[in-house]
Amino acid sequence: MTNELRISSPADILSFVPHTLGFAPRESFVFITMRGNMLGATLGVDAPTGTNTAGFARAMADYLALDTVANAAVLAVYTDQPAADGTPRPFNEHIEAIVETLDASGVPLKDAWLVTSEHWKNLLCDDLRCCPIESLDSITDGHLNAEMMVRGGAVISVGTKERLQLGFVRTKLPTRNSPRCPSHIT
Repeated sequence: MTNELRISSPADILSFVPHTLGFAPRESFVFITMRGNMLGATLGVDAPTGTNTAGFARAMADYLALDTVANAAVLAVYTDQPAADGTPRPFNEHIEAIVETLDASGVPLKDAWLVTSEHWKNLLCDDLRCCPIESLDSITDGHLNAEMMVRGGAVISVGTKERLQLGFVRTKLPTRNSPRCPSHIT
């Protein structure tokens, strides 16, 4: 058995997150750098509470820049907060600042997802015809989560010193500006 894991969908990446962090995130932003078609470093931070969106985005870009081989990133936002009035998503201003800042830094945001306690969906697409709301079962019942369990992985509670040992993960994702869904943020 190799350390290489195959990822074929966003649900697979979302099932990978708790295994790589060692806990299931809540009210968090989780960034994963990309190295071509491989996942790189993982950064989990508390969801922002301030209004300094540019400062938050710059700090995230600076952390992600520590992976000097990264050429893109993906983001999972774990929250049950609703979207503010007149905005399409929770943390809308933060997400817009992150997209702009990462693009400018040369590590563009390839894709992003919103994960709530009830469902998950693409965070950059508001068109439910091409980016439907998905069941959490697609994360927990997916092939990658099953493979992680077979390899001995388990979600580890916060505060334990143990961490899962994982190799790099190969992935194939559609690009953010995929013709499949033209309403992604550009």
